[in-house]
Amino acid sequence: MKNGMNFLVVILTVFLSLAGCSRANDSAGNAVSPNAAGEGAVKLLLGHTNAETDPRQTMVENFAKQVSEKTGGKVTVEIYSSGKLGNGKEEIEGLSMGTQDILVEGYAIMAMFSNKCMDSLPYLYRDYNHFMNCWYNSKAGEVWIEYAADAGYTAFAPSYRGFRDVTSMKPLATVQDIAGLKIRTPDSEPFVSTWTNLKAQATPMDLAEVITGLQQGTIEAQENPVLLSYNYGFADVCKYLILTQHSCGADIFMMGNERFNKLPEGVQTILVEAAIICAQEISKNNESLEQEFIRKFADKGVQVLTPDIDSFRLAFEGFAEKKFPQMAEIAGMIAAVK
Repeated sequence: MKNGMNFLVVILTVFLSLAGCSRANDSAGNAVSPNAAGEGAVKLLLGHTNAETDPRQTMVENFAKQVSEKTGGKVTVEIYSSGKLGNGKEEIEGLSMGTQDILVEGYAIMAMFSNKCMDSLPYLYRDYNHFMNCWYNSKAGEVWIEYAADAGYTAFAPSYRGFRDVTSMKPLATVQDIAGLKIRTPDSEPFVSTWTNLKAQATPMDLAEVITGLQQGTIEAQENPVLLSYNYGFADVCKYLILTQHSCGADIFMMGNERFNKLPEGVQTILVEAAIICAQEISKNNESLEQEFIRKFADKGVQVLTPDIDSFRLAFEGFAEKKFPQMAEIAGMIAAVK
């Protein structure tokens, strides 16, 4: 993956041009100075739904620090974690309503506003490097941002959360074992369709309700990246961790187009640049921690199973093209990325 200021300049040009603004760098590509942030203090409310122990919190704290430093304290980012500003749906609606300035959430949450914002389709990405190259070094990454802009959101600085795996109350080894499984999914069509395609009983549910649902038998399983699953306490409830590696979606910074475009160009540039640096740092961190968190599950007495991945992949051949034909073009772009 490309690194350094040249890469940031390229990405910033893409993100800011899509938002209808220009790159506030000098001709040598140097970052804007704090004085370019514009007159007067700016306070931005940033919300996310994850706990303060989650890597997402580390990323946004670093982001807030960098923004303050780069603007000489003129721009402050006030962080609200753990869904204090609402659940994911309420927070993204808050961007449009003006009750919240920035949301850090999975890109796929925008699927409720656009049937093209579906980056979490099953087996779309091959591994970590493929994921990062698709987002940062290919036309596909630009197209994802265009889709978000069309939905009304300025999205920037994608980060790697990890591939999604299943935690379950019963063992699952093959696709056939999924039939009839009561599994919690996010309230988003790509996730629901992934599991109904395997004949599971997909049950959209707020993440805060999942442990109770597992304990009461309302659901039998849930699926998330291992870091999130562990931090939410699913290792204390579920008996099995099944490494399906079935989906990977970006965490991403989002603002309403109108709010973003009202900011001074210097502030826009600083926000995007700081977010990209923080997103790339946390991506490397998350990728390096995946195996450690799988071991943490095992240390809790959870049985770690590796299912027949080939049978899962086979079950999703042509899935995107048939179920979501509007995604066929970008699915093809992603498949072509090395």
